[in-house]
Amino acid sequence: MKEVIYDTAGMDDIDELIRLRIAYMLDDFGTVSEYERRCMEEQLPGYFRRKLGTELIAL
Repeated sequence: MKEVIYDTAGMDDIDELIRLRIAYMLDDFGTVSEYERRCMEEQLPGYFRRKLGTELIAL
């Protein structure tokens, strides 16, 4: 049996968190416009820098 290791996301993981958020939106809504993708790529880094580890915990 493989061991599962969980780790909390940190500032070094922001690019991956953005990629995962866009993938989630694609899966949930089926499409993301280029405008929506660009907005997420522009706005999410600042959001994650402000909230990650305080109001937001990602595993």
